[in-house]
Amino acid sequence: MTQYSNPLSGPGLDVTVYASNTFPDGLKIDREDLSDDYPAASDVTKSGRITLHVKPSSKADRNLSILVDAYKRYAGRAHEFESIYVNARYPDGNLVAFYGCLIVGEPDDPKGINPSHPYSFHFERSFNAMAAAA
Repeated sequence: MTQYSNPLSGPGLDVTVYASNTFPDGLKIDREDLSDDYPAASDVTKSGRITLHVKPSSKADRNLSILVDAYKRYAGRAHEFESIYVNARYPDGNLVAFYGCLIVGEPDDPKGINPSHPYSFHFERSFNAMAAAA
């Protein structure tokens, strides 16, 4: 598995979450939905975790919440019902894809203290299209 030394972020980063049943056409995470206080995605390591930081109550927050709720319903068997992968594409065409994901949503922040809601995806494998082409 590849280890990424830098978090995924930057102007023009395009992140899409695909979930076979809940969002089969993909859930595009709009730049305005991502937290200004954190990188677009962090914790991208060889341990197989990517965390998206979205603004509370944003469209992405609401939709990722739906995905977490759907995942919880399957209690331990979610991988049988929902296949998730995440694509992150840079303006230069570099594509990083994460496959075999499980999603974990962080607890709600009812006091509104945190500037973002993190959603972590634990993935089995990743692929960097630009690195593969080189």
